[in-house]
Amino acid sequence: MVENRIAFVIALVGQKAAGKSEAARYFQQIAQNPFGFGLNFAIFRLSDPLYAIAKERGIEQPSTLQLQHIGNELRSAQGPGALAIRALELAAGTTPGATFIIIDGVRNPGEISEIRRIANDRCVFVGIRAHNMIRCSRFQKRERERFGRVITRTQFQELDRIDMGLGQQQNGQRVGECLSAIARDQIICNNGDLWQFKHRLHCLWINKINAMLLAADE
Repeated sequence: MVENRIAFVIALVGQKAAGKSEAARYFQQIAQNPFGFGLNFAIFRLSDPLYAIAKERGIEQPSTLQLQHIGNELRSAQGPGALAIRALELAAGTTPGATFIIIDGVRNPGEISEIRRIANDRCVFVGIRAHNMIRCSRFQKRERERFGRVITRTQFQELDRIDMGLGQQQNGQRVGECLSAIARDQIICNNGDLWQFKHRLHCLWINKINAMLLAADE
């Protein structure tokens, strides 16, 4: 059973371009150090299955809006936690033995529920926030450098509203609701430079995640 293969899950919830992927990479790096127990965490993005579906449909470079629509379709057809189930099943089938996982990009409360269920509560949810203007600038830069796309501020705001769950159905993206479900001391603000962000992530690991890992191992 998948449930028996999952040792611990760090699940990242955050606003668009807030810094989730950077946090995932840094947590993976910390875990490999001795004070992080020398653990090998594998990173799985919940958007990866959406890219795969887009490719099957002949869309080589899907836009954010296209990915949002595909995600909504998948959750409507298979349930609000479908992406989390796919990611955890893939993780359990990829890595031998007990699996330590970082999930990047939780966007629906159903995904939170499935992660908790499959991991038997051996998990922690970390929220990442940043100011709207800062996130817009990061998103525009990312789209321009990766795909040569020009994204206006109005376009970003519309994508962000969908992502946060404004006007969305139960199976839509509902990041705002997911963030509200996370303990306040497990939400990191990423309005400064990279060093400040990593310092806050490091403190969260030392002060909270380490203890959760020890408890999960008992």
